[in-house]
Amino acid sequence: MIALTLGTGVGCGIILDGRILHGHFENAAEVGHMIVERDGRSCPCGQRGCLEQYASAAGLTKRVRDAVAAGAASRLGDGSGRQIDEITSRSIAEAAREGDALCARLWRDACEYLAIACINLQHVVNPATIVLGGGLAEAGDFLVDGVRDAFLHHRWRLVDDFPVIRRAVLGYDAGMIGAAGWAWAVR
Repeated sequence: MIALTLGTGVGCGIILDGRILHGHFENAAEVGHMIVERDGRSCPCGQRGCLEQYASAAGLTKRVRDAVAAGAASRLGDGSGRQIDEITSRSIAEAAREGDALCARLWRDACEYLAIACINLQHVVNPATIVLGGGLAEAGDFLVDGVRDAFLHHRWRLVDDFPVIRRAVLGYDAGMIGAAGWAWAVR
């Protein structure tokens, strides 16, 4: 199973054969810093084009805010600083659902980038399930369906089986519940 948390960044946890994958240097699954766009947006990590600059709640929000500030038409703002500061991933999802062209385009982009990351992870890990959680996943089926559709469009055609992509059900408490469960299991 792979779990992606889409919030300030893109967090990832990988469970293989019932065990958490840590990696040799204890930093496995840094999926948020997987480069998905050559010469893309700069990331605080020092790289360019990291997944989290396009597909995290914060990355998507920054892309929409930057576009509105540059004069792109959107119901979310007219370029004034006050309105721009009020743009959130939740308001972007709502506007995209309701047909705002800018938000719909950037939402689709985020789903595409996530799908491509999921496909790459499928090729490496071959999980049965990919779970999407975090702030961006609060959009529910709107996110899951977008990622699944893009995944099916881009997936490797030589393989008939592909992972179930679904939304996390524990919400913002998932990290605490998971940590408690892990602590209990290793005691």
